[in-house]
Amino acid sequence: MIILLVALGMKQAGNEPAVVHPDEASGEALSGLAEEGEPVVSDGGMVSVTRPQPSAKVTSPLLVKGNLVSDDQTFTLQLRGDGGSVIAEKKSSYELSEGENRYTFGELLLFDAPSAPSGTVSVIVNQGADNEDSLEIPVTFE
Repeated sequence: MIILLVALGMKQAGNEPAVVHPDEASGEALSGLAEEGEPVVSDGGMVSVTRPQPSAKVTSPLLVKGNLVSDDQTFTLQLRGDGGSVIAEKKSSYELSEGENRYTFGELLLFDAPSAPSGTVSVIVNQGADNEDSLEIPVTFE
């Protein structure tokens, strides 16, 4: 049986398409599709988000990217509709290496198509603590 599998594999190997590597120009074009931009920073300075940008059109899955400066090592992502109802929520935790004070995150929020035309993406750190900080970014739904 093994000999048969090896023989079939060798026969197929000659029929594989050539590997094509994209040139640098097309790689630059792909990176232009990212809706990342300048960091939007919370009033307390503990949260900054680079994606999505304010007023971005979003769909599911929604990638939320940014940085946190927090000793609590937990944070919550929320997607809310116009009326404030929670459409999607994700709680995450993280560990900082010794000597680090900033955590970079990239989290996906999955959700069904909301009926509201717009809403907010919220990043909340130190939830329930005296030094809670949060950031809300307005978005529209496609």
